[in-house]
Amino acid sequence: MNEPAIVYTIPEALKKAEHAVEHPEVVLSQDQQIAILLALVDGIKSSKCFYNALMQGRRTFVLLEGDPAAGAAMYAWADAAERCGHRKSKVQDARDTAYSFAAAGGVESPKYKQPD
Repeated sequence: MNEPAIVYTIPEALKKAEHAVEHPEVVLSQDQQIAILLALVDGIKSSKCFYNALMQGRRTFVLLEGDPAAGAAMYAWADAAERCGHRKSKVQDARDTAYSFAAAGGVESPKYKQPD
């Protein structure tokens, strides 16, 4: 596939798509349409779990970086996932993300100490 003539970030693509929906009289060029679709598809695919859930029609729940409770929730999920036999790499990714989310949310606790 050739490089697209226009490249949008995900926020730009969302704004342009929302604007087009709200203003159907606005005509987007084919390059704009392709750029919007590529950015949105890339955004959805950036999270394998989110993408798989969407493809299976399953619900998801999103935790936001900077939310003081997000790190604790992720860490609890990682502990439960480990007990349930989830892949070690997936559990470690959750713990690493929990650590960074907790730090971004201003949470300081030994529970969030990153392993050496």
